[in-house]
Order: sequence, then structure tokens, then C-alpha cells
Amino acid sequence: MSGSAEQWRDEGMRLSARRDHAGAIRAFEQAVRLVPGDAALAARLALERLTYGDIDAARAGARAARDLPDADARTLDRLGHILNRTADFDEALDLFRRASALAPNEVSILKNLAWGAQHAGQFAEAEEALRRALALAPSDDKAWFSLS
Repeated sequence: MSGSAEQWRDEGMRLSARRDHAGAIRAFEQAVRLVPGDAALAARLALERLTYGDIDAARAGARAARDLPDADARTLDRLGHILNRTADFDEALDLFRRASALAPNEVSILKNLAWGAQHAGQFAEAEEALRRALALAPSDDKAWFSLS
């Protein structure tokens, strides 16, 4: 299939949903080739590689994507998730902090910041992030559970 980056991204999403992770990786790679500076696409490729079990490629992809100029809060959060799952806790925490700075009222990002801080041994920071999340979403039972 020849096509745009958006078509390749859509194909990658379709294949990923069908659990054809090898096919999804190929589609996302094609999309990234067409727009190499797209942080969200690069993050999606890294996540697909993680799902496929290619830890080294996922880690390398996340590290390459984290400094792309268009990395928004959601992308930084996704990259932090990837690096947390590859046991690169300090790097993940840095990304969660950056994401939280860009979206200080996003509860899901605050919970991921807390999760990352816990993994990095930064328990006071984790508690503060959870308390901020609960101030925004007082009925969030997952945040309460994590805080306890």
C-alpha cells in the first residue's frame, strides 16, 4: 500500500487491534518514515514494539522520540509509560514530570506521575501527585487506592 502517514497510522492501529503486532510495527515504521519528526507517531511505534516484546527497540524508540519538538503532554506520558515498563524509572519519571508540567490538571497524567515517582523511589512526589489528582477527581478510587 502506498499512502500517507495518516493511512499508515490507521493501518497500524487496525493491525494492532487485531493483535498483528508485527504488521502494526511495519505500518507504523512506514508512517514514521513519511513524517520522521512526529513524536506521537514515534511514540506509537515504540509502544507497539513494547507490546510485541522488543524491549530494546521500544526503549530506543522512546528515547529518540522524547526530544522531538512536537511532543505534547499525552505523547510524553506515553513515552514515560514505555520507559517505566522497560525499567528505566528515572527517565520515565522525567517524562511524567514534563507531561504534568504541560497538563497540570490532567488526572491520568498525574496518576502516571505518581506511579513513576513510586517506581523511582520518590514517595513524597508520588503522594503530592496523587493528592493533586484527587483534588481534581475526588471520587477516583484508583488514586485513593494508590495513595493508601
